[in-house]
Amino acid sequence: MPLETQSFEFEEFRLEVNEKLLLRRGEPVPLTPKTFQLLLLLVLNHGHLSKKDEIMSTVWPDSFVEEGNLSYTVRLLRKALDDDRQHPRFIETVPKAGYRFIAEVNHVRSWEATPEKSKADPVSPVHRRYFLLTMVILLVACLFGIAFVWFGGNSPYSARQPKMTRLTTTGKITNTAVSPSGNYLVFAQSEGGGESLWLRQIDSGSETQILPPQEVEFVGLTISPDDRLVYYSTFSKNASSSGLTRIPLHGGTPEPLPEISADVSVSFSPDGKQFVFTESKSSVKETQLRMAEADGSNQRSLLIAKDGRRSFPIFRANPVAWSPDGEVIASAVQETDENGSFYRILLVNPDEAGEKYLSGLRWHLVENIAWKDAENLVLIDAEPDSRVSQIWEISRKTGLARQVTSGFNKYRWLGSAGGNLFTVQGDVFSNLLVADFAQDTGAPQPKQIFSEEGWIENAVWSRDGRIFFNSWTSGRNEIWQINPNGTAPRQLTANSNLIYDFAVSPVDNTLVFSSLENGKVSLWTAGPDGQDARRLTNGPQDLSPSFSPDGARIVFQRGSVLPTLWSISLDGVSLTQLTGYFASHPAISPDGREIAYHFMDYGGENPHWRLGLIDGENHSLLNKLDFPLPISQRKTIWRSNDNLLTMTFASGERSGILLLSPLDGTFQTFDNLAAGKISAFDWSPDSGRLAFSQNFESNNIVLLGGF
Repeated sequence: MPLETQSFEFEEFRLEVNEKLLLRRGEPVPLTPKTFQLLLLLVLNHGHLSKKDEIMSTVWPDSFVEEGNLSYTVRLLRKALDDDRQHPRFIETVPKAGYRFIAEVNHVRSWEATPEKSKADPVSPVHRRYFLLTMVILLVACLFGIAFVWFGGNSPYSARQPKMTRLTTTGKITNTAVSPSGNYLVFAQSEGGGESLWLRQIDSGSETQILPPQEVEFVGLTISPDDRLVYYSTFSKNASSSGLTRIPLHGGTPEPLPEISADVSVSFSPDGKQFVFTESKSSVKETQLRMAEADGSNQRSLLIAKDGRRSFPIFRANPVAWSPDGEVIASAVQETDENGSFYRILLVNPDEAGEKYLSGLRWHLVENIAWKDAENLVLIDAEPDSRVSQIWEISRKTGLARQVTSGFNKYRWLGSAGGNLFTVQGDVFSNLLVADFAQDTGAPQPKQIFSEEGWIENAVWSRDGRIFFNSWTSGRNEIWQINPNGTAPRQLTANSNLIYDFAVSPVDNTLVFSSLENGKVSLWTAGPDGQDARRLTNGPQDLSPSFSPDGARIVFQRGSVLPTLWSISLDGVSLTQLTGYFASHPAISPDGREIAYHFMDYGGENPHWRLGLIDGENHSLLNKLDFPLPISQRKTIWRSNDNLLTMTFASGERSGILLLSPLDGTFQTFDNLAAGKISAFDWSPDSGRLAFSQNFESNNIVLLGGF
């Protein structure tokens, strides 16, 4: 009996309904299930308005979701179709109503005959020869096809798509590691105001707690090759490093290894006698690749990066991997040349400390690597101008790479066992809110004014009372503005390559922002409307700009691994270095007399984070302040009416703000301001209202196999 198949053609695309597949000139375009459903709905209703509530009830029939989910899915669809929101070819936005598919659509129907059982006809010798010849040709074509798929470059479709299995559902996973045997997973998860450590037996799925919740973050996890011990590194909010600790796999008494100062996952030799790790030596401006015995003794350096042209990832990462045959140690390394910053993979001889590159490939951001087997390395690389990351596989013999994953997720941590990969897959949802402290000085109730899937990590008030923020609504990270009541959201910049932070002039709303271009993060400036952008600095890592009160100068952070503070005039003529020591995230006071910043204090036995104050004119040190409680963001904002320093902190599953006096260290807190994490915040010009972003993360462990 013939079966009907349906497809729709528009421009260079073909939508195969039965196969749930979108093709562009015959090549598959990756879509999430919800994105495919949205596209099909719009195409079926092409030329007509598809109302927002109708779309949401159709695409999310059994769920209550915010309108931001729809906006995000539309953004993903526009990105897949290479559609421009301002000048659409396919999806037209009807303000406050919905969307209309405006391209001409051709509906194609066809029928496929279902095979019927019948007796096989005898095959003549001639036909048999043609049959064999055809099979040989097909076999050769397949072999060439396999070679093309493996060696065909960095195409998202060059890899066999892995089978993905979700192993956890809590959404609270922060770190994970798999045993080399493939029998166990250890993972950390957020719980209350801290994190707990758990063991999972992979085959049975049974889970047991190894450590109860503590007020720390697990920034490194490794299981020893004999499946006996878990090695872990933790980070306390205001400490420099908590060192390395080991504990029996099934629970017991933790044993600190105080000589090891590592904020990453260590990697063991196959025999379990030694491990390697990366370490920061901020006091001498170095990062190192180091080796030690399994008990932490006999430390020595394999490679030292100290010239500012190279650095190793040293925090919340698994940047090193000892090969299963024991011959080489792979390490991610960030390098800088005249064209900007990039990442490469080193292969290091563990006996002679000689090095070579695994391949000539340069990556955008690599901090997590693992060996799939003795001949193939896997890594996570962040896509440029995006919160999306992908997993890649590189051949040790050829140096050629193929992409393993596709889509719009973010991956963290990476482990391998038995040919399978284990990683943490994450999604983020953000809200922009305003809390009125002038009306309610006790416990103000914030009002949501904007939401979207993705990170809102900037919120800045303008001098005329608008809020500037970053949004991914257009498919790229750009600067937007909105009224405090949530009306008139408007995109300002386009193709800005915005990354990290931006600042708004208190004089005329001039913008200064960090922009990623050709591997360099430089400061750019643009007018209040986002137009007439021009480069201000040359990088390679310039971020966290802060305007002087007269709008004439900008203080900023240069570098991320070993940051220092700099100042530049808005015309780009005068550039001055302010600090020669580890200092980050500057904030100029409303009167311009002081600059607050975060720094690592190495003056005592236990280095720890502190808040510094320098003179705004001669840059001499004025004061050092301890944080009265662990803060959750290296970000400080001055409140203009009383010159108090504002920071954010976590309080269980919620977040609050801290107001700190720079004079005597006295402080006030507003607990439980919002659920989730506060990543950006700023006071209105009259100090009466606080705008802030609220982020919710969902992170789960997934297994990738069959590729």
